[in-house]
Amino acid sequence: MQGRFVVLEGIDGSGTTSVSRALVQRLSQDGVPASWTCEPSRGPVGQLIRRILKREVELEAPPSSELGACLMTHLFQADRIDHIEQIKARLATGEWVVCDRYLHSTIVYQGQYLGQAGVMEMIQVGWPLELLPPDLSVLLNLPVDVAMARRTSDPHRTSEEVFEDTKTQVYVANAYRKVFVDVSARPVEWELAKHTVVDATQPLNDVVSRVHELVLES
Repeated sequence: MQGRFVVLEGIDGSGTTSVSRALVQRLSQDGVPASWTCEPSRGPVGQLIRRILKREVELEAPPSSELGACLMTHLFQADRIDHIEQIKARLATGEWVVCDRYLHSTIVYQGQYLGQAGVMEMIQVGWPLELLPPDLSVLLNLPVDVAMARRTSDPHRTSEEVFEDTKTQVYVANAYRKVFVDVSARPVEWELAKHTVVDATQPLNDVVSRVHELVLES
């Protein structure tokens, strides 16, 4: 039996990592074979991207520029080539794969500098890759100021990453809502893919329960 592919999206501090990991635990308790993954992936290109985002590696063209956004888009897509094959292999065994961020993140974060249509054109024309559509994509909707308060109170965060400034987060929050509401803001082959929005201001367990419910219903 083919597995299911579920994606969690949201601005920084919205809880995508916590909710996606907790969802895998809930599914496992249900007797559903489930595994967690993320983008950037844990592969070599994904690790490079994470170092750039944490400012451990400096680019000649910073990510917060048009040229830098082009480079980041290509890096994310290069990482995704290998990642998609890993996801497909898991799905083929019947696993349900829960991914912390996916293509939507590339579209909205790099879209600030390239435009969302520009990012999708780069991805679809420049990379002949089948973009595996999720069975369900969930946006954890959270006000920017609340997300910022969560990030600053997190003891595991030692510094601000590249895209965590308020201006970028406001843009990304609005861009996410557009992608999840407007079909034309997604890749053509994803027109019928199921997208839904969850209020992430609720306590973590409530958010996880709601997402768990939606996944089982989808």
